[in-house]
Amino acid sequence: MDVINPDYRSPDEEVAELLEGFLSESKLQRLAKNDDLDAVTYFELKIDTRRTSLSSLGRLLPNLQKLKLNNGFIPSIRDIGSGYSHLTVLWMSRSQLVELDGIGSLPVLKELYLAYNEVSDLSSIGTMDCLEVLDLEGNLIADSDQLENLALCSSLVNLTLEGNPVTGLQSDDSFALDEDVTARGAYRLRVWDILPSLKILDDEVLTSTESMLSFTAFFQEVEAG
Repeated sequence: MDVINPDYRSPDEEVAELLEGFLSESKLQRLAKNDDLDAVTYFELKIDTRRTSLSSLGRLLPNLQKLKLNNGFIPSIRDIGSGYSHLTVLWMSRSQLVELDGIGSLPVLKELYLAYNEVSDLSSIGTMDCLEVLDLEGNLIADSDQLENLALCSSLVNLTLEGNPVTGLQSDDSFALDEDVTARGAYRLRVWDILPSLKILDDEVLTSTESMLSFTAFFQEVEAG
């Protein structure tokens, strides 16, 4: 009797097998579809660090510039390891991320996308001198004092905080509700005061004129109330 493709595995099954345990050089070559790992500058993977260790990733991909790890399970930045001396862009949205400890191992990072996680503490980000873009949409930043940590990021010009408790807004359409106008103005005013070099907040370009108008309107509304 003939047996057709007795060892056939679907692409998903093959990837799942490669992701068991440590990511060796041979596994990464197959995942990256490139035998020359020194030439890999972009890498994308959906990972669960309870099953797969990323501790060797930075060492095995020494010239990596962009790393996308969305939709996985990576509760701490430390879980991705170190050795990312050339990494400039990191995506970790919807990765159940809680802790940013270890972010200092990414010394030249310029863009960090962490939307829809569970981050509440920004104290580790103050070491990021090169950081220009930070997306924290849909996290758990509740206190404007946490934003003080971002003041040390001298290159930061684009920040997204929409969907965090610190904005004072409870839903996506809250901006249209009269009762939330003051809360929104207060939040944006606090951010401008803490981060005067910021150019874009929640996808809205900030200008000195806009800032002054918002400042005046906010206090007029508070005094009227």
